[in-house]
Amino acid sequence: MKIPWPDLLTGMRILMVAPITWALGNDHWGWVFAFYVFIPVTDLLDGHLARILSRPTLGPKFDAIADIIFGVALICWVYWKATELRGLLHVYLPILLVTALVFFLLSYLKTNEILLLHLWTGKLTGWTGFFWFLLVFYTDSGPWVTHIAMIVPILFYLESSVFVLKGHTAEDARSAFF
Repeated sequence: MKIPWPDLLTGMRILMVAPITWALGNDHWGWVFAFYVFIPVTDLLDGHLARILSRPTLGPKFDAIADIIFGVALICWVYWKATELRGLLHVYLPILLVTALVFFLLSYLKTNEILLLHLWTGKLTGWTGFFWFLLVFYTDSGPWVTHIAMIVPILFYLESSVFVLKGHTAEDARSAFF
């Protein structure tokens, strides 16, 4: 069975979690950076290639699952290695978890499935997380950027909840507000 290029790129993004975790655990910061910059490249290319090739793929759901896996890994990595930020994470993580659970519950109750939306705030969440990691580990701007990096995904889940409450179910929509 031949795997479509977009799905291969998305799968590679998921698989990159392991070598980044290894490099972090061994303080190989050059490798962390090299592996890490590969992530947004695959995220940008998978959807673009899927549209160009017009071939059946696992599509937006697989991409959204990869984004969630990578987002959870980001939070775990920062919690593990940037111990000075744990206090902030203890404040934001319960709020993030509750907003995510509320959205998943609402989407299931309204559609009988868990929606994995591709809203602009979701893309902003991904890019914010990407830069959060770099700023935390390669500069000394951890606390202020952590506030931003935690607020943006909370806004994404709040917007997603509004989106579902308005009766929208298109997973590739751009915003709940326009």
